[in-house]
Amino acid sequence: MYHDMNDIWEDDIDEPTNGQSWEFGEKLALSNIINCHFNQGYLKGIMQAKKLYSASGFEENYKKSALLGAKAGRLLGLLEGIQFYLEKRGETGENFENLKKWIKKVEKEIEINKIFSKEFLELNGLLKYDEHPILEGFEAEIINYLEDIKRNEYINTTKKNDEILNIRSLIPVIGI
Repeated sequence: MYHDMNDIWEDDIDEPTNGQSWEFGEKLALSNIINCHFNQGYLKGIMQAKKLYSASGFEENYKKSALLGAKAGRLLGLLEGIQFYLEKRGETGENFENLKKWIKKVEKEIEINKIFSKEFLELNGLLKYDEHPILEGFEAEIINYLEDIKRNEYINTTKKNDEILNIRSLIPVIGI
């Protein structure tokens, strides 16, 4: 099922069928993590917009800030969802440790205070960009990471040496 990130109220998750590579409960938990971060990012963006902008540019910046906050939340949700999924599968190798370090780096770089810093604002307080360079960069990195996993079709796990992790079942949940 494709998850439309524009519909924050979407709670519909398909029941599992035979042959799906992970359990319904894990899919539901992953979807909940992603939605939670998406909503938190949206709210943080709105709160930051209210703090930063005067009435003159408020309407325009309010909308942009809410969307940027939602995108930041969605990206964090994607990363934490991937980490959650891999932990459930027993991943512990060097690649997994590098992923956790990368997640911490991303969390620091896309904090609301950083994406709404003066570097990204005009002198009048309006946002310089419709698409935020930091968020766009990390979104591209995340998509590339997931595509690499799809291409490789496996991640070494500690549960079984020959277990194959099919990430394709994860892609529809996160909307890529």
